[in-house]
Amino acid sequence: MTDLDSFQLKNLQSIINRLEGNCFALKSLAITITAAAIAFVSTLESNGNLVLLSVVFLLLVFWHLDARYLVQGRKFRKEQNTQLEKIGTDSWTSSDASLSLGSTMFSWSVLWFYSSLLILVIAVLFAIRA
Repeated sequence: MTDLDSFQLKNLQSIINRLEGNCFALKSLAITITAAAIAFVSTLESNGNLVLLSVVFLLLVFWHLDARYLVQGRKFRKEQNTQLEKIGTDSWTSSDASLSLGSTMFSWSVLWFYSSLLILVIAVLFAIRA
C-alpha cells in the first residue's frame, strides 16, 4: 500500500465518521426536541396541537436528513471498498446495503427510531384532545 492509498483511505474513513456523527447528532436532537415539546405541551393550559404538529414535521425532516446521511455514508463505504480491492486488501464491510433514499428511510435502523418518536407524539396529541 502506497502513501497515496493510505491517505485516500484515511480521508474516506474520516468522511464516513463525520457522516455517522451527523446521524447520531440528528437522532439526539430529535429525542431532545420531542421530549422538550411534550414537556412544554404538558404545562400549557390551552391546546398544544400546533406545537406537537410542528414536532411531527421536524421529525419527518430529521428522518429524511438521517436517511440522506446514511446513503452518503454507504456510498463512501462502497468507494472505500473499491479502493481496498484495488490495492488487494479485503473490504471492511459488506457492500450489499441499498444506496437509495427510499429504502434507507424504511430500513430497520432508521424506521424503528423515527416511527416510535412519531407514534409517541401522535399519542400525546390524541391524549391532550381527550
